[in-house]
Amino acid sequence: MNELLQILITMAQGVALWAIIYRWEFIKHTTERYFLFYLIYIMINEVIAKILTYSDLGNYALYNIYDLVTYSFFLFWFSKIIPYKKVINALLALYVIGLLTSLFIEDPIHSFLNIHVYTGTTIILILVVLYFASLLQQEQIIHYLKTPAFWITTGLLLFHMGYIPIQFLLSFENFDRTGIYAVLSILNILQYGCFTKGFLCNQRK
Repeated sequence: MNELLQILITMAQGVALWAIIYRWEFIKHTTERYFLFYLIYIMINEVIAKILTYSDLGNYALYNIYDLVTYSFFLFWFSKIIPYKKVINALLALYVIGLLTSLFIEDPIHSFLNIHVYTGTTIILILVVLYFASLLQQEQIIHYLKTPAFWITTGLLLFHMGYIPIQFLLSFENFDRTGIYAVLSILNILQYGCFTKGFLCNQRK
């Protein structure tokens, strides 16, 4: 079951990467162009994670690095699309504090950095709220369904709203993880589905 879910997630990631390559002539002039490199990194990371499952090496460090890259990437991307620079700088400082605290208290080689994840996920949700607030404050008419950033941000909202309680439940060793992984897989598919929709929006050069 978990193997099938992982295949579906990888397919969703692959479709999102295909969409950005397919629309590259338009996307290369937008802030969404950075997602090409992020999605390529994700695909490479999944290949390495798959290889590690056949070895005695754990993949905690790999996914801790993945979380670091992901949260850093979205802090950077949101800084390009929302006007609240002082707030973003404050969130960046908060993120660094959370990361350093997590590295000091937890073992990045043999466990997931939970404090880092909680901090990063909370910051992503705050950035999502700030983005939607910035849309409401704009005077010109905005066609939300044709706005790539709207779809991407919606995907982030759907995923991270569910990810915090899932991460909390995963901290209990005796908790049945099969259902949790299924929900997490659905959230991933929804997120990358929204990314794909955003990349395929009608964009102009």
